[in-house]
Amino acid sequence: MQQDLQTYICGVGAGITNFSLDVDEYTTASSTICVDLVDYYDQIDTVSGTYFIIDGVVVSGTFTIVTVSGTTVSGSAYRMCYDAPDDFGSLLGPVSFVVRAENQNGNVSENEYFLTYGYGVFFDNEENNYIDFGYDTQVVVRALLEDLASCPKESGTAYWFETMHDPYAVSEVVYGGNSGLSASITPYIPPDAYYPGKTMYLIVRAKDLSGNEMEPFVLEYTIKES
Repeated sequence: MQQDLQTYICGVGAGITNFSLDVDEYTTASSTICVDLVDYYDQIDTVSGTYFIIDGVVVSGTFTIVTVSGTTVSGSAYRMCYDAPDDFGSLLGPVSFVVRAENQNGNVSENEYFLTYGYGVFFDNEENNYIDFGYDTQVVVRALLEDLASCPKESGTAYWFETMHDPYAVSEVVYGGNSGLSASITPYIPPDAYYPGKTMYLIVRAKDLSGNEMEPFVLEYTIKES
């Protein structure tokens, strides 16, 4: 989830701070949401008066004592956390996340946060019929994001990657004993020679001016069935 709006108040008695997410930060839906509660002079009521309210539903948190500078002997500081059993799967759209803190004198502070869902977006080339980007190609990927929460906005990003070098590309042959001699090889294969299921062979033979001949290099491949 990603927090779209954060408000901060420090009401009478108890202060609420250090919410797990700041503006534009995000975490996985399986993560635990935490917040720090500080009362410098009184004890925080962790039995019944302090809890989370998620989209109007009261849920209990777990409490851990934390150390905060300036807290008096009679004061207290806790970190309250909530780990949703269903990883927030039952919530739809923007989520109102209210933190309610009450001390033993009945002083109450509430702080409301708005969170929304984000998604991990993946492109499976296999499911998209194998787009052939070719060898030695720079491929640009762009993404446009739109936030439909209480503070809508659009954002975009882009990155690029290079496909692998053709391992079978033949660009130069150097003849033994004379590095000044070279040749390029461009095999001609008639267009009608390709059809699904056919096995193709590419044989490369090389011989220098002294008559030295290398072993034939054979590349075998099969045209993919559609």
